[in-house]
Amino acid sequence: MTTTGKLTMDGEKVMSFDPFMPLSGNYFYHTGKTHWLAAGAEALTKFLQSSNPPEFRTVLGVVGDYDENTPSHYTGPLYFDFDSDEIAEAVENFKAFLAKLRELEVDLYTCRLFASGGKGFHIEIPQAVFMAKSPAGGVINIPYIFREIAHALYVNTLDLRVYSAKKGRMWRTPNRLRDNGCYKVPLTVNEALSITAETYFAFVAAPRPFPPLEPPKFSAALALAYCTARDKVTNAGKLKRNRNPSKTAALLQARCKAVGAALPPSLLALGAGLMKPREGAGFNQIAIQLCTAAHAMNMSEDDLVARCAGLIAHHEGDGKRYGTPSKREAAFRAMFRYTFDNPCYEFSVGGVRSIFPVSAGLHDLRGL
Repeated sequence: MTTTGKLTMDGEKVMSFDPFMPLSGNYFYHTGKTHWLAAGAEALTKFLQSSNPPEFRTVLGVVGDYDENTPSHYTGPLYFDFDSDEIAEAVENFKAFLAKLRELEVDLYTCRLFASGGKGFHIEIPQAVFMAKSPAGGVINIPYIFREIAHALYVNTLDLRVYSAKKGRMWRTPNRLRDNGCYKVPLTVNEALSITAETYFAFVAAPRPFPPLEPPKFSAALALAYCTARDKVTNAGKLKRNRNPSKTAALLQARCKAVGAALPPSLLALGAGLMKPREGAGFNQIAIQLCTAAHAMNMSEDDLVARCAGLIAHHEGDGKRYGTPSKREAAFRAMFRYTFDNPCYEFSVGGVRSIFPVSAGLHDLRGL
């Protein structure tokens, strides 16, 4: 049996259940390589209060019974995940993000802040901070809505891959021993604002009790960000129902397979730096079209980045934001993760044509 070692360094008993963030709905959990198992909020609460909690559980609850063929309605906090190979980079960007939340008049004392025990951080913001009233029936597509908010507030090391729908996103359980000998632990606001790369691993060396949270305080600015994101996702869904993106993707796959190409030759040439984009086409706009085409072709992130090495190395313009190859690669990877399984973005021949000069011809895209 793997236990959490339920004592802090001071001998205080702790658990993996956050008493200030109660659960609601139905969840999934797993430990190691086991299958995902289902549990209602009451059962999962007891499990998290035990001496042997699961390693992971979904961060959002599904309202009602889960059906893989029907879009789910969810309830739960707005969440963010920061991860980096360099702990100093994660610390810097975590603090920068907290500053953005404060600019939106989000009271950090109402939010749950974690050091994840690897080289990152987690944030959970109660719904009452950005919703005047939480719908009893949950919210459809809320992971996609949360991803739009994350994209709008983006800082480096913020992981945009964690906003998955269906059963939801697995979220590491706090105060449970990790394979690296550390723990995901809650932080106070003062600790989060003062943590450094040097002190990080002292915090995650042992379980820690959950600091009390202040009652949620409504943030009009974050609520506006939520409503804007919700409307974008909702409108994208309506437009998608009037098109057949899967048919376009299938045609693209068949055409590329026929010529043994990973992407249309025009896009491969653009990525390799052998074709020039339209004058005035920004790096962000180009990245969107390349990433949506890559998703349609089921291409991996690393494969696409490798095939776009020329563009990443030599693109000019767009000022300081994309001013170096390393910045362009980071932005490119972030765009790949943002557009993956995103109902707001899909492969579009018109979109691809918009990043090329009219003189390009693009015979490889005709008929799609």
